[in-house]
Amino acid sequence: MNAYLIIAHNDPENLNRIVKNLLNNENTFIVHLDLKTNLNEFKSNLESSVLSKIEFIEDRTEVFWGDFSMVDAMLKLMKYAVNSGEIFDHLIFLSGNDYPIKSAKEISDFFNEYKGEEIIRAYNLSDNGCRHCQSKIKNYWFFDNNKSSSMVGKILMKSRILLFSPLKKGRFVKINGEKKPVYYGSQWFAITQECAKYIVCFYEKNPNFKKYFKHSFAPDEMFFHTIIFNSTFASKTFKGIDRYNSEWSLNNYTYLNSIDLNCKNQSQNQTLNFLFRKRKKNSGQGSYQGSIAFYDETEYRNIINSKFLFVRKVKSEYSNNLIKLIDKKNSF
Repeated sequence: MNAYLIIAHNDPENLNRIVKNLLNNENTFIVHLDLKTNLNEFKSNLESSVLSKIEFIEDRTEVFWGDFSMVDAMLKLMKYAVNSGEIFDHLIFLSGNDYPIKSAKEISDFFNEYKGEEIIRAYNLSDNGCRHCQSKIKNYWFFDNNKSSSMVGKILMKSRILLFSPLKKGRFVKINGEKKPVYYGSQWFAITQECAKYIVCFYEKNPNFKKYFKHSFAPDEMFFHTIIFNSTFASKTFKGIDRYNSEWSLNNYTYLNSIDLNCKNQSQNQTLNFLFRKRKKNSGQGSYQGSIAFYDETEYRNIINSKFLFVRKVKSEYSNNLIKLIDKKNSF
């Protein structure tokens, strides 16, 4: 049995479709709904047959783009699954803006093939020689002002980043008094319940570990990877440690065209400008949210011809034609 740990903040219609596509006796659905969203209103837009299969965790976090709050939400989902009393083969992270590309059987077969393995990839960020990568951990980043959409909030966030720019952290994190490399990868991964228990225990026993990542850039793409790849679970990952490439694509089972975010297209002195340029662009377009565009039917062929199980990102109405095409393919 697998547990899908879903991070949602809006679009109950899409969550409804995700669960219906994956619904069987071998799957459990545990959802963290952003604290900014009214839980009762969200539930009222779900079909009763779907709602009865979802466990919404009560301990919720306000989640902001690029912020440590995403790590908090993921940890809360892990803790809930670990303490549920159920036995799961994999804890599978999904976003509420993902959508299944493959049939439920194909997806189930994939996770059964890697039973007992950690489905997560990463590369050593500390030693890869890329200044853009290392700026994510060495520099101090502040995203808590994302909670304010006002110009004042944006200026304050940028000012704090610039104010702290002379201060640098080391590119290695200390674990049990020893310097260890930081590992980087996609936050959409699947791990065994044993590995999740280890992460939860590690987090509770190492408060300084959180301090190191608290003001890093998108810590959800480093925090868990660094714990896993500096532990015995590294030998149980399904691909091992990746060799760094400036054109990286570290998707585990989710299709995402992240070429705009590749190191080849970024540098240390461009990171801040990129962040604000992209956020400004996103704020004015319905097809954007965060740093990656939503997909529509024009991307259909690339999506279904990929090796991946899910596509990220889709949005009800905007991606409606794409979703129809995927559903039609999987109905045969």
